[in-house]
Amino acid sequence: MPERGQSPQVDRLANGCQNKTYLIDLVRLRARLEAWLQAPGKGDEVPKALNDAVLARVRDRLCHAAECLLAGGGPGAVSMRAVAAKLEVSSMTPYRYFESKEAMMNAVRVRGFERLAKVLEAANDTGGAIEPSARLGEAYVTFASEHAAVYRVMFEAWQAADLTDSELVIAVARVRSALASGGARVLKARSSARDAALVGDFFWATLHGGLALEMAGKISPAVDADRRPAAVLNVIVRGLADGLVEA
Repeated sequence: MPERGQSPQVDRLANGCQNKTYLIDLVRLRARLEAWLQAPGKGDEVPKALNDAVLARVRDRLCHAAECLLAGGGPGAVSMRAVAAKLEVSSMTPYRYFESKEAMMNAVRVRGFERLAKVLEAANDTGGAIEPSARLGEAYVTFASEHAAVYRVMFEAWQAADLTDSELVIAVARVRSALASGGARVLKARSSARDAALVGDFFWATLHGGLALEMAGKISPAVDADRRPAAVLNVIVRGLADGLVEA
């Protein structure tokens, strides 16, 4: 139950925590967050506890709201005001956590690449040469299909943040590393780190290129099931592996 005098926006932003231990800590921090929200002039120095716990949680909820708006209406449906309305908080609340819509959307992209990296890393946790690559392709396509709106935003035209945002750089590097691991499994003992990275980039180009055609309506998943990106990658990997065996 909210503490006496606590604003509804604090309760809504903190809502959704399922972990009881975390919830206890969150309750203790709410009073400090409330004081900060009611003193805009002191917002330049957010207490460390808020940075470590509540701040990250609220930023995640703002990004999640933006993703929901993306899925429902595309990039044009996302604005700071629309995100605030979705969370039922004041229109200025998002600006306490992101300086602009662009900053928030960049955080959405970071989250997208981080989640993609996790599913690819999980797909790599198996033995063999061909099977891991097939799993890698399926994991990639499944992620892109289930999060199509976010996936499109992740690969928007080049942005300055692609090189300047450290979190984004690290998240993208994780995706490349996971794909390179798949390349190394196919190349086996013949693999150098450079060769594995090149094969991983080729995997990425194959998967993303096929998905781009699919999303543009040039390939229909229902009609062209054997031409889906993951299937194409599997054919290429089998051919590559056969060539290595013959060599």
